[in-house]
Amino acid sequence: MEALRERIIRAQGGRQALSGVGEVMGRAAFGGWEFSARFCASVPRDVDFLLLPGSAEVAFSDFPAATQTAWFGPRGTRIENAAGVCLAEREAPGAVLRSVGHWFAWDTLDAVYYCGLALWHALAPPFLLMREELDAEVLPECEVAGKRLQRLRLCATDAAMLPAGDLLLYADASGLLQRLDCSSPCAGGWPRMAQLCEGHEAVERAVLATRRRFHGCFGGQRQWPLMPLAWLELDDLGLARSRPAG
Repeated sequence: MEALRERIIRAQGGRQALSGVGEVMGRAAFGGWEFSARFCASVPRDVDFLLLPGSAEVAFSDFPAATQTAWFGPRGTRIENAAGVCLAEREAPGAVLRSVGHWFAWDTLDAVYYCGLALWHALAPPFLLMREELDAEVLPECEVAGKRLQRLRLCATDAAMLPAGDLLLYADASGLLQRLDCSSPCAGGWPRMAQLCEGHEAVERAVLATRRRFHGCFGGQRQWPLMPLAWLELDDLGLARSRPAG
């Protein structure tokens, strides 16, 4: 029987399609209750991005203003001008726990951290599976929303590989990713966040989900029975390889 890790790799396009990818680029739009509830005015909407799967970094171009670039990374967030001068920065994991009042109001750096982490989790896992140094553990399959899904937990101590420390992948019988769960550093590691994967498309033979809905989850894999906390839509996706695909 094919190992679950290999089945997931194959369903996401296969080793040849996923190998050697150094950059993922495209356009991203975020929205939802998570931002409005925290009175966050600076939300990436229809913003160009560059994602580096190998170092857990994401850059949002012309955000929060024209000629500026907002960077997310495992060590924190920063905003640079066109000359590369840092205009503002903050260490990870953001500042949501900085004060009680900050639970109710996010600034631009908080939005960059939340969106950068969410985008990295949305796109990086298929490429991470190619890294043999990343530990993977098969968990018992479970039923979610009437579907039997297989689960694979990824673990790493290096924040450049997994900023949230661990990642739980849910795949259907073919290996196609349907959901992923991770802890939320923005909320001190609790609660966990579930990303539901939709709109899978082939991007230079790699299969990636272009729509995501974010839910809090509790009691293992159970989602909060409420509307999504946030959503993400991706467009114009492309890949840049450090070496040619086989």
